[in-house]
Amino acid sequence: TEPERTIASLTEQHVNYTFQNETLAGLVVHDAAQATPQNKKPAVVIVPAWAGYDRYAVLRQNYFAQMGYVTMSANIYGLAIEETYADFGERIAAMAPYREANNDEKSLLFADKIMAAVDYVKTLPEVDAENVAVIGFCFGGTGVYNTFRNEKDIQASVSMHGNMMTTRDFTNVASADMKGKLLMVSGGVDDGEEGESLASHLNDLSKYGADWELMR
Repeated sequence: TEPERTIASLTEQHVNYTFQNETLAGLVVHDAAQATPQNKKPAVVIVPAWAGYDRYAVLRQNYFAQMGYVTMSANIYGLAIEETYADFGERIAAMAPYREANNDEKSLLFADKIMAAVDYVKTLPEVDAENVAVIGFCFGGTGVYNTFRNEKDIQASVSMHGNMMTTRDFTNVASADMKGKLLMVSGGVDDGEEGESLASHLNDLSKYGADWELMR
């Protein structure tokens, strides 16, 4: 277990933001001594793993806030901050609307829900709205991959152990405009993450001029 480290000027603010007709619980963390309206800082949006927005995700926010970033939660399931699904079957069901190979509708829904958090954090007076990163873990890493492949306006996208399965079908796409930079940090022997499958994903990225890097 990672120890929780805090500094006196670190603040956590619970907020509400919206996606379509849904009100979502959010968490904003920043160091008030570093990020101010007069000294705006880049933002980092955290996309959690499949259980929900757990304590690990909050610790990641605190970590980046201590580095000077303004951090924001991306609430995918609509649960409270640190409320999670403990049951395996519940987690599978919760992911189902957002994750399926070659399903553009689900891919875009996941990306748009992440962008609701991005859009919110951009409105904060301490945030440099031209510099926003999204970082996702496992299920959340797949979501970050979706935001990039769906051409969302994010300067840096980091997918930590996200599934690089084909999250968008480019079969009938003549051109694409993938924005910012993408870093994929992936296990070397994950199912579906090697051989021809992996080569196909990376070929899509290169074909449309993406700025990407893979670490294994």
